[in-house]
Amino acid sequence: MGAAAEGNESERKLNSIKIDHRKGIMKIAKISITNAFGIEHIEIEPGNLCVLSGKNGSGKTSVIESLKLLVSPGHDPDAIRKGCERAEISMLLDNGIQLRKVITPDRSNLT
Repeated sequence: MGAAAEGNESERKLNSIKIDHRKGIMKIAKISITNAFGIEHIEIEPGNLCVLSGKNGSGKTSVIESLKLLVSPGHDPDAIRKGCERAEISMLLDNGIQLRKVITPDRSNLT
């Protein structure tokens, strides 16, 4: 599948979630990030209020950039942590919808 087709597929999946969002409020139940940016692995289960805090270089920006990459169409191989073959970012919503993006040097796959 070409880059344009991958982008269109990502956009369709994201648009379907936007439509579901109009039916009610969705909350993030769980975030999992593996080998993305500077993060080896992290799992976050945010509550009603989630604050990212920490010292410089602790990974706050890596978490935000990972979430942006997950919900954005396209491919960014620079997101793969140095020395790793792939990155994986997933988000589970409280209504059961799960977004998962696997990034390899050649492509990104959103499921």
